Amino acid sequence: MQKNESITVIGGDARMGYAARALERAGYFVTHIGFERSGNEPAGDRAGNEGYSSGAYLLPMPLTKDGKNVFAPFSGRTLPLSETQRRIPDGATVFFGGGGAFGRDLRLRGVTTVDYAADETLQRKNAALTAEGLLALFIAETPYSIKKAPVAVTGGGRVAYETARLFAACGAAPVCFARREAQLSELRKAGIRAMPLSALGTIETRFVSVVNTVPARILNASVLRALGRDCVILEAASAPGGADPAEAAAYGLRLVPAPALPGRFCPESAGLNIADAVMEKLGR
Repeated sequence: MQKNESITVIGGDARMGYAARALERAGYFVTHIGFERSGNEPAGDRAGNEGYSSGAYLLPMPLTKDGKNVFAPFSGRTLPLSETQRRIPDGATVFFGGGGAFGRDLRLRGVTTVDYAADETLQRKNAALTAEGLLALFIAETPYSIKKAPVAVTGGGRVAYETARLFAACGAAPVCFARREAQLSELRKAGIRAMPLSALGTIETRFVSVVNTVPARILNASVLRALGRDCVILEAASAPGGADPAEAAAYGLRLVPAPALPGRFCPESAGLNIADAVMEKLGR
């Protein structure tokens, strides 16, 4: 098999294991580095040294959590970013999720880099999976039925849109709060009740849950006070999140962290989506 038909998957959570298997089924020769504790390795070569002779490399999303090492929770050792960069050969193609500086350094050596986290199709698929995870969390973390449940969804991006649509399809009564008029218009076209973000905390609806997708402290003291006790906040946004956990608790609200839901609730589907994005870029 030609060198450009080999792919080394480096690190990652369960999604990367499923992505590796999908690539293997598609005919690629797959090497997996930093996955020895998962029990879900592909059938291909596991040898770390030979792995760096591939024509393509797939790294995880997120690429790193500490800024120093590849995110590799199933590895028996650390995988420093600097060493990984050094060992990837010139002329290779590298796929990763985020990590701008990592990609810039590789491109200086003539390595082709693809940030698959920026792929619009993958973003849409991940938003839909995230919405499913949020629905699962609502059912698990609140004492309410989804039927007719008044739920506030903050933000007007893909995750907010997909979450509001899914909750509505399940019988809930979601209200989206977004900043931009274009976002509000799009939500209303989909049949979703939508209001300006500034209205959050001023309407009389007693929300049983707030799904936050805005990475900014929009759930301030006045909003938390208006939401009332027993409202459950599902925090799907990245840092700093929508509310301070201690402040939310002071007002009787419980905040449930909800990061990386595709990898938590549906890692196989998420991994298949990543594999599809990689194969599309490789022309398969």
